[in-house]
Amino acid sequence: MKKNLLKLLALLVLPIFSAACSKNINADTTPEMDFLENSWRFTDGVRLSDSETDPMTDGGYGFMNIAPKEPVMKGIDVSKYDGKIDWGEVKNEVDYAIIRCGYGQNYTKQDDPEWLDNVNDCIENEIPFGVYIYSYATTVSAAKSEAEHVLRLVDGQRLRFPVYYDMEDEKTQGKLSNKQLADIAKAFCDTIADAGYDVGIYANTTWWNTKLTEPFFDSPDLSKWVAQYNSVCTYMGNYDMWQYTCTGNINGITGSVDMNNWYKDVRKFK
Repeated sequence: MKKNLLKLLALLVLPIFSAACSKNINADTTPEMDFLENSWRFTDGVRLSDSETDPMTDGGYGFMNIAPKEPVMKGIDVSKYDGKIDWGEVKNEVDYAIIRCGYGQNYTKQDDPEWLDNVNDCIENEIPFGVYIYSYATTVSAAKSEAEHVLRLVDGQRLRFPVYYDMEDEKTQGKLSNKQLADIAKAFCDTIADAGYDVGIYANTTWWNTKLTEPFFDSPDLSKWVAQYNSVCTYMGNYDMWQYTCTGNINGITGSVDMNNWYKDVRKFK
């Protein structure tokens, strides 16, 4: 009787334990909260309307050459907020895509639900792509877990563009010192680079000019992706990519989409 009871308990507990493990893969020992995005584009996880975030509200600039220098390639960045995408239509209008893989530490529940479909469809339609993750890290250990989150999802993928670390959350990282932000960014970027991927940082011009100012952010191997919704990018530092509007219109995507210009050579594979 006692043996049968123990077996029954084991059968009941094991599935619960296994399910819990599947949600927390090499994450920090501190439980991850269900954070809500709070940045220049989100309030408590709700994306602001285009008119609130983008002064260029004439329906988007399409792919006009509005940069101070001619872009090498023209692309979009997407996430679950862009819904189901018809990449067969999109490929006729863009040269590349940057796809969100998720947010926060290495928990499966924080994977972007459209990540895998977007990646597979880009591969099928021969659209080069890179990746970004939205960060909430306030410690070096959390940043490393966020890097592991990315590496778990990109394993086996041939990225033509860098892995970008999206640093803009006001309620978490916005409270840190510039030195703390640099330490967090370095922990993430070193982990990604050690795995053989190109890596970079995404932020808006306010963060680039006031928060991401430590010497690390000028590292020659670090790609900079600058967000500024304007007719020109006024950031005075070097950058590889400029996100110039969130009101782009692309066939295959319902509603508006973020649009970018790329200014350097693209990673090539043998």
